[in-house]
Amino acid sequence: MKPYFRDEHPERLVALCAEAARWAGTPFFPNSSTPGPKGGVSCQKLVAALYQGAGFWNVQAPDVAMSHARFNDNSLAVAFLEGLPNFQRYAVADVPTVRSGDLLGFRLHNTTHHLGICVGPGVFVHAIEHLGTCQSALADPTWGRRLTNLWRPVEP
Repeated sequence: MKPYFRDEHPERLVALCAEAARWAGTPFFPNSSTPGPKGGVSCQKLVAALYQGAGFWNVQAPDVAMSHARFNDNSLAVAFLEGLPNFQRYAVADVPTVRSGDLLGFRLHNTTHHLGICVGPGVFVHAIEHLGTCQSALADPTWGRRLTNLWRPVEP
């Protein structure tokens, strides 16, 4: 299977980054998906919107309880993504490098409960409570040590 975001199709990554820029500054709001300063978005709804805007994915991300990771060991994100054929899952230890377009899963509390998308070398975009939609660095220990899963978008 070929990665969806690859060198032969630079327009796909350009579209992903343009969509990320469109959502920049959108406040965090659980289970919402409205761009802009008066809108709101959650991490799982943001990644769905970014992939859809890049022409990759047209799937509705499920609503999730904000407190799920505090009281459960099972990840709703992992369970949802495991059922989708257009992602190839990697154990973080088996990935030599995170590539632009990769979907990243991060541990919050007890399980993988936060998602972001790599948009450049070591940089990912995500929506997080109190910060909204922003970019963060994987080199930041806050995120680097919490990275638990990686899914690479692939062509069907």
